[in-house]
Amino acid sequence: MIDSFETQLKTYSQKFKDDLIILGIAEPGKIKPYATISSVVAMPVVHSQIPYDSGYERDLALHLISEERAFRKPLRYDAKEYMQVHPDFVLLDTTEPVVVEVYGMNTKEYLARKKEKQEIYSKGEYPFDLWEWNAVDCRDLGQWLATTPLPVGA
Repeated sequence: MIDSFETQLKTYSQKFKDDLIILGIAEPGKIKPYATISSVVAMPVVHSQIPYDSGYERDLALHLISEERAFRKPLRYDAKEYMQVHPDFVLLDTTEPVVVEVYGMNTKEYLARKKEKQEIYSKGEYPFDLWEWNAVDCRDLGQWLATTPLPVGA
């Protein structure tokens, strides 16, 4: 377990220069006077403590922060209103909330989930607009924003 954490930590530190939130579970020592770590996980976060799952999400989070946008990052365990889709971000400084999706992979499973999410959004079951960044087609956020700007105005 610790070996996989060390690998994960090394990967994060090489790939991103952001902070990490680290959570561990320790069990008190029965014979020895120190605890034994039984589980450790790490989650990368930008300087505002907003977690991200990819470099593309990181770029967009930093952009939203620099533009002083009001938004939230739904987390898996507190996103009941978005349960079927679990968006990457939700803009809150627009007339209606805007769900933000960052699509950054091209695997068969990922594309199937992307299609499923887009079908859910197209049914209009959620009372918000949708903004998408297809980072597979355009990896540069600035270029994508030039052609597909984020909605503004509340």
